[in-house]
Amino acid sequence: MLIGIAGPVAFDTVTGAGDFVEFEFKGQATDPQEAIAQLDAFISDLGVELGDRVNRGYPHILLGRER
Repeated sequence: MLIGIAGPVAFDTVTGAGDFVEFEFKGQATDPQEAIAQLDAFISDLGVELGDRVNRGYPHILLGRER
């Protein structure tokens, strides 16, 4: 059971880029990798198929930049 992980969840539609779901971590973790692992487990438990993870902001996506 995951406790204290759920933070804001945003559903965004960005013209020219697509639809996105953002999950924010609001739990306890010793490092970023642990926080990511907890979020991955939380999202997996939702049983919803999502697209590929995007690690860029919307401006970078729209400008075609990797970072």
